[in-house]
Amino acid sequence: MHAADNINTVYELIRRRGTALLVCFLLLTAGSFYLVTGDAVGAGQLTEITGGAGILDTRFGYSEQEARMYFSQLGDAGREHLLFAFIPLDMLFLISYTALLITAVIKAALITSPPGRYPRRMRFLLAVPLAAGLADLLENLTQVRILLTFPDVSRELFTLLVVATPAKFILFSAAVLLLAAELISAVLRLTRRN
Repeated sequence: MHAADNINTVYELIRRRGTALLVCFLLLTAGSFYLVTGDAVGAGQLTEITGGAGILDTRFGYSEQEARMYFSQLGDAGREHLLFAFIPLDMLFLISYTALLITAVIKAALITSPPGRYPRRMRFLLAVPLAAGLADLLENLTQVRILLTFPDVSRELFTLLVVATPAKFILFSAAVLLLAAELISAVLRLTRRN
């Protein structure tokens, strides 16, 4: 089976089961967001442990020096919580929101498209939310590496982190805008058919 056949299988799965997948991914995204931002094990717990350090990757931009200072301010307990509790939850969140965006974009693009036929822009539509998820993954993996090597962290890791965070925000925003454009396009296609 070729890669094109595999991706076409995904398109057809989303065409047939897209609504159920959207509900599933929406619930998973909402649940993981609640855990990531909540007081039990997420950001609230980290803030309590560290005395207010909060989450670095919720800021759009920061310098390498600010990143280095942040990881120092976390203390041992904060770094441990970030590594073993927060980042695993954030990984679940990034996987679920990436799957939600991909499913929603494909579902919207396939509205009015006959089975077996896909818009030419489909690969681009997939690339943007996938890139957002990969940027978030890169950010998390970089933080894991920093936490595992702290305090002897290379400058390159902080540089990578400083670039990955705004890239995540920009690509996520682009994916949401792309989804909005596809939904508007789908509504226009449907109104022209009727």
